[in-house]
Amino acid sequence: FFKISLIFIFLVFIIIVFPDFVNKIIYKIHVREINFVTLNLFFFDYKYIQNSNGSARIVVLLFIFFFTKFIFKIKKNKKYKKYLILNILFSIIIFYYQSRLSIIFIAIYVLLWILTFSNKSFFLKIIFFVSIIIVPFLIQNLYNSNLDKKEIKDLDKKKIIENLYILKNNRVLNLEFTGTGNLYHASGSSIICRTVTNHKIFKILDVYSSGRICGWEILLRDLDKKDIIFGKGFFYDQKYLKQYQKISSNSYVNIIYNSGLFGFFPLLFFFIIIISKYHVIYNLYKKSDYDDFLLFNLMLFLLIRSFFEDTFAFV
Repeated sequence: FFKISLIFIFLVFIIIVFPDFVNKIIYKIHVREINFVTLNLFFFDYKYIQNSNGSARIVVLLFIFFFTKFIFKIKKNKKYKKYLILNILFSIIIFYYQSRLSIIFIAIYVLLWILTFSNKSFFLKIIFFVSIIIVPFLIQNLYNSNLDKKEIKDLDKKKIIENLYILKNNRVLNLEFTGTGNLYHASGSSIICRTVTNHKIFKILDVYSSGRICGWEILLRDLDKKDIIFGKGFFYDQKYLKQYQKISSNSYVNIIYNSGLFGFFPLLFFFIIIISKYHVIYNLYKKSDYDDFLLFNLMLFLLIRSFFEDTFAFV
């Protein structure tokens, strides 16, 4: 079943994600633009909206697949260069999609694993990290800078304004908190999101999480004592947050809000087992073969990602 799932992930990348990626590069379409894509199937054309964050998640799963190969080759002192090249290529695509959470995950993930390579010199570890993370970051910024410069050149702006514009509109860096933050406080949500509004650190985190923290606060403030056991009802978070132009974007908040402790207990029980069997799981993780090792890594990604997405709740 796991291998069939991997095949499905590869097919989604080959049939949907990669053609759209190439199309955007060729026609210089900005990655964050929402556009309809036509998929030519055998008997009919299927039109859908391509989501850059969804594409980034698919690429991250494939990145983990090849990076796990890379880890195994390194630890067994086997040839690893082709996997290093593949990791760099997939990393470039991830940075291209400008999905902050995916970028943060792979940066930390790569750094932690590279530091565990006891059979490689510190200099080589730096080369690995620079190649897989820093180089794709620079390529992505160079590419976006050229797109932004072209747009500004048409507006006949000065050079210094061009550079400020590029810095301000870089979605990965996103240094302008005041202007960007306003995008995530629509329809009176800033009145409810007092934690985000009154504390700068939460305001910055809210900006980088695309307004997620504000959405969590809205839901948790709306949760009454009578709703603690069974929740508000399935999909009620979408109905309630629609007026604020937000979604729950957190599997655990989603479960508690929609189905209360009754729905959250199975997941809580699962985490209690993991914590209580930590040493057993860790030993299995260290001694696992490639397939099990890859499974662990993919589950880790899904569990971490579920703090910032609510679709995992239904899986």
